[in-house]
Amino acid sequence: MKRRRRRAWGAASLLLVCAILLASCAKGEAHLTVHANGTADLDLDLSIDDGTLGLIGRSGLMDELADRLKSSGLNVRTYSEEGREGLKANRRFDLRDMDRGPLSLPDGIEAEQSGTAHFFYSTQHAVVTVDMDRLLESGGSEWAQKLTGLSGLARKLLQSQLDLDFALTAPIKPHSSNADETRDGGRTLVWHLPLSGTKTFAAAYDVPNVRRIAYAAGGLAALALIVALLLLYRRRKRKNR
Repeated sequence: MKRRRRRAWGAASLLLVCAILLASCAKGEAHLTVHANGTADLDLDLSIDDGTLGLIGRSGLMDELADRLKSSGLNVRTYSEEGREGLKANRRFDLRDMDRGPLSLPDGIEAEQSGTAHFFYSTQHAVVTVDMDRLLESGGSEWAQKLTGLSGLARKLLQSQLDLDFALTAPIKPHSSNADETRDGGRTLVWHLPLSGTKTFAAAYDVPNVRRIAYAAGGLAALALIVALLLLYRRRKRKNR
């Protein structure tokens, strides 16, 4: 399990660092879609300009990255399109597996979850804080070390050209969030990934208490039935008179 988590973290960090180092000509998005049945689909899409790959002498970078993602259990497909080399990767997760043991997070990422109970629903709050500097330092790769060695001005220059997002789609619209933008009528939250500093991802969802709603609906139905029977009884009593 630890080995799988290390591989997953290694692949994710590799994807992130690749996009950052080639920021001037790189576009990418990681999209997590959560389903009502407790599963989630992760879709990654990253593309880089052909000219940039040639200049840095890494024409096989997409194939290398694809192999790393495949070793982490993702389905990967590379493509060439309009002068760009890219890859698309996806994988389905069972989120219920997260309840079977503590989640191991890399250095630089902190996650908090809390809930506020109401009678018919509960509000679930999730906050993930990412320290990009610590995260890249803990990656341990040569690219990450080069990136952490850049000056603040150089990082800002790269950040201005970076086009890398994280999107989250849930079965229901969020109660609130700090997303940079929304899609699909507010159901999809989008955050822009920074190159340095700290980024906080926060969202809250109102989850219905199905059991209490069912009890309340059942009680109302029973009350309506009693009222109907009383009205019927009174009508018959009047007719008998």
